[in-house]
Amino acid sequence: MSTLGFSQFAEQNPGKLALAAPDGRHWSRGELLAKCHQIAHSLRFLGIRDGDSVVALLPNSAELIALKFALSQIGGVLVPLRYSLCAAEVAHTLKCSGAGAFIAHEKYHAVARQAADMANQNNCVNLALGNIEDFLSFNSLIEIYPETTPENCRPEYHEAHLIALFDIHPESNNVHFCGSELYNPRVMFWATQCLHSGHALVLAQQWNALAMLHAISQYRVTTSYMFKSQFEKLLLLPIGVREQYDVSSIRHVVTDAPSGDPDIIRAMNLWWGDAIYEFYVHHFDYDKVGVQTSYPALEMEILGKGFRTRETQNFSESADTQSQKLSMKNH
Repeated sequence: MSTLGFSQFAEQNPGKLALAAPDGRHWSRGELLAKCHQIAHSLRFLGIRDGDSVVALLPNSAELIALKFALSQIGGVLVPLRYSLCAAEVAHTLKCSGAGAFIAHEKYHAVARQAADMANQNNCVNLALGNIEDFLSFNSLIEIYPETTPENCRPEYHEAHLIALFDIHPESNNVHFCGSELYNPRVMFWATQCLHSGHALVLAQQWNALAMLHAISQYRVTTSYMFKSQFEKLLLLPIGVREQYDVSSIRHVVTDAPSGDPDIIRAMNLWWGDAIYEFYVHHFDYDKVGVQTSYPALEMEILGKGFRTRETQNFSESADTQSQKLSMKNH
């Protein structure tokens, strides 16, 4: 039996930190797993069954993580939405997905109410985190259900072994920082698979350069999944500001797709101790009926520490020099 999986880590050490949420609450493994069970019970009560979809218009939150895990327990499918979608686009998703439930945060109340009215799905239950008129209270619903594992729960599914390709190991005092939106599939993948690997997750409402540096120093963050634009914003910070934060805990920062500018990766490696990993995913193979396949047809190439040092003659340039170059390119 695999030793990986969030529920296994939670049962072995329920008191260990699992999630530092954007609202400031710290969730232990046991608390987060209990919340997952409550949500799974409540969704079953609402009629969500294997293969049914639940559409979520939620910000980064403990509830969104727990919802993701709860649906995997009962075989449901999470459909997270971008916050920028208009009501018509949300309504279209509700109709096309055949959603059995629609969960929205009160900060998106106007779009959520209008979308629910436009979709007019009789078999879709509308739930709100907070207060949305004509929506049921999500928290009030789940609180009446037990914190025990649901009956006939599906085996815990994860792909935590994939992050081991980046030399990221289970537990090992790893802490993952996530500041990007969880509606992005790759962001959600890294956040959840790190939990399945026994890592703590530090979750921010949205990404901010100074907030990330503060989190790295406070929680001794070791891993993150980032976009190239975020590297650029970090490198535009003055050297004096950067030096106020201890980033020595960073071990692995993963990013995908080529930057087109080796100066960015070179400067980040000089600052963060040669910790940036780039990877390329090739999934352009098609099966006989023309459907794009992912696993196991997926082919991955990982370019790890010292990326492009063979092509770059000035790898020893200081981080200050790299920052000045980047700043000039952005003006």
